Amino acid sequence: MSSIYVYLSKEVEKKEGYEEKQRGKDSEQYKDYSIAGMHIFRDKGKPYIMLGEVENSIPEVVSDIVVGVSLHDWIPLTPKRIKGVYKLKSATAIVDLSGDRTEVRITAEKIEDLRELYYKIRTGQILPSENWEAEQITESPVKKKCKGLLSFLRS
Repeated sequence: MSSIYVYLSKEVEKKEGYEEKQRGKDSEQYKDYSIAGMHIFRDKGKPYIMLGEVENSIPEVVSDIVVGVSLHDWIPLTPKRIKGVYKLKSATAIVDLSGDRTEVRITAEKIEDLRELYYKIRTGQILPSENWEAEQITESPVKKKCKGLLSFLRS
């Protein structure tokens, strides 16, 4: 199951329906945040909500204050996906091995871009912009070109 995080601007605190409640007792007190019945989490002070599935829509009550989205998922090892960095529009993904599964992490400005990149990775319709499985270069391309040019000039 994937985890979808929808990051919100601080404007969420000014939205109609926003609630902040004190919970717990004595030294175990904490604040609980919500809007329209949805729990608002905090990551280093940044407010976010969670969507259950990648197909789910961003709730209308917060759709105008979204500052970014992210996804974390594990997909089967087969069919094989190339490890590396994938990019599409505002979305960037890192695909890597994690035990017996392939780990996919995507960040994007827009949920539509995140979905499109996620589906392209899942269906094998995109190649990485940075291939982590490529052979290691043994010398810089510039040095190699210079060697070839010197060899040509000497002949």
